[in-house]
Amino acid sequence: MKNYKHFMVLSLAGILVVPQIVLASWWNPFSWEVFNKAPQATEVEKLKKEVEELKKKTPTPLPPKTTNISSDKNKGIAKPVAPTRKPIMAPTQVNRQESSQLKELVTENKTKLLEASNLLSNKNVIARVKPSVVYIDTVTGSGSGIIISTDGYILTNGHVVSGINSAIVKLTNGASYTGNIIGRDENIDLALLKISATGLSAAFFGNSDLVDQGDTVFTFGYPLGIEGDVAFKDGTLSRRQKIGDTTYLEISAQILPGNSGGPLVNQEGEVIGINTLVLGTSKVNGVLIGETLKYALPINIAKTLIPELKLGKSILIPKVEIPVAPPVPKQEDSNLKIEKCKIDARTNTDSFFVPIRTAITEKFKTCIPDNIALLQREVGISSGSSNTYDSLVSVATSMCNSRAETTRNYLKSESDKKFNQEYLACLSK
Repeated sequence: MKNYKHFMVLSLAGILVVPQIVLASWWNPFSWEVFNKAPQATEVEKLKKEVEELKKKTPTPLPPKTTNISSDKNKGIAKPVAPTRKPIMAPTQVNRQESSQLKELVTENKTKLLEASNLLSNKNVIARVKPSVVYIDTVTGSGSGIIISTDGYILTNGHVVSGINSAIVKLTNGASYTGNIIGRDENIDLALLKISATGLSAAFFGNSDLVDQGDTVFTFGYPLGIEGDVAFKDGTLSRRQKIGDTTYLEISAQILPGNSGGPLVNQEGEVIGINTLVLGTSKVNGVLIGETLKYALPINIAKTLIPELKLGKSILIPKVEIPVAPPVPKQEDSNLKIEKCKIDARTNTDSFFVPIRTAITEKFKTCIPDNIALLQREVGISSGSSNTYDSLVSVATSMCNSRAETTRNYLKSESDKKFNQEYLACLSK
């Protein structure tokens, strides 16, 4: 029985202890590192798992906001590349650029600015306004006008057509028409003409109340009565000034005799005024020189009067010649001085008007043929139709005689004014 107990104890010890000894790593060759590298593989796997777990716990970063990605061939790592920008030029570097590139850059930027602000370049303003500007030729002078409708209504200053009922209207395309004065208001200095034409290029009206001090403005017209291309001048609005009962737009853009009746426009190519008045202190042969003040009638005033002018409104300013008494000389030989001043005044007056009369005479030599040709174009009749042609000759002759009579009266009036001026100037010496 005792032996049996020992056997059981030994058996139990063998079952519990022997496997521990057999599997112990300190003597088991299979657990030695030299024979088995499994632990290295196990460590790598553990690291991989840890990395994967960290990836799951860490939120994925957003990709960089770049448009271009380049690859580093040496390191095999993709890196972001900043978008390409044009280098900013220093002022000293501008001169190194080619002139063509600079011009292209300026043009591009200017175009973008103008498009963004609905403004036009000077070239586009001219292209928009020029076809609607006309040359008005009268027996007493010339001026400018604006086509305001496609069917032949033309707006100008009242003083351009003062004392007459018709005028020759010349378009920028070379065509000429007889314009009849439909209505006028000489208090406001506006007149409306009508020519027999359709399909004309009418001007665009703006709002003169919206133009501000310092805004860019442009004048169009035929200064000094010189025919040919339409003159274009730029300037700014200086101020609004009330003269009498009317508030005018004072501008820095040039206005000369002949510009009267032409349009004042803004940078959108819209008519905002009518070139009307020039004030100054020095005058030579009727032309103001030196510093002058230039005024345009606001288009909003004209817009309210156009419907009345179309209906034949006619307001005239009576022209009364006031005789001027010469000053009484204080010297004893006053009679001799008076006679001498009369002679000098007459001599100076005649020498002043002789070239003018000569030029007008030369112009009237072609008056009848020119009017016949104009009437033929308007009526569409050739010289082969004898009866009708004779009628045209009669009408043309009547027109020229009327113009000649008006011219003679005008020259006599101006000659008398000149004589009085010379006479008084002589007596005051």
